[in-house]
Amino acid sequence: MKNRDLSKNIEIYKAKIKTYFEDIYMPTKIHKEEIYGLLIGIVCCYSWIFMIMDLKMKFFSTDLVTNGTTITIAYNWGQVDNWLEAGIIPLFLIAGHYFASSKVISENKKVKEIIGMKSSLLGFFIWLIVTITTFLLEINMSYKITLAGGYITIVLIYLFMKININRRLE
Repeated sequence: MKNRDLSKNIEIYKAKIKTYFEDIYMPTKIHKEEIYGLLIGIVCCYSWIFMIMDLKMKFFSTDLVTNGTTITIAYNWGQVDNWLEAGIIPLFLIAGHYFASSKVISENKKVKEIIGMKSSLLGFFIWLIVTITTFLLEINMSYKITLAGGYITIVLIYLFMKININRRLE
């Protein structure tokens, strides 16, 4: 009796592992809507960067007049600038892909992308608070550390959310 239950459990876990790896490694057909979504995400990223630069130049800059020439000087916020420009990229790419291709992708992929959007947005704001705090405390972080820390935060939040959903489904 115990051997039957054990072998049944083993078969169930083998099936779960097989579907998990098939989901990761099996190539799926890429629809043109998915490519369009990524392109929309890229356009949104560049629009975001230009908007951030424009807001910074309009509201957080000073004018210096030298020999009749006006020079606008924008302040460098270090890691805050870096994260504002590069930290939102995953959100725009995932959101663009999701909104453009939600009619042609599977439900499993839709759930993953919704989790990705939530974790990207939450991770962006958490790491933005960290970068603002370190900037105000005059702790300098390099570009690589800023991005690595932020993206690791996003990935950890994604994994936590995915594990939480998997537990609910079982």
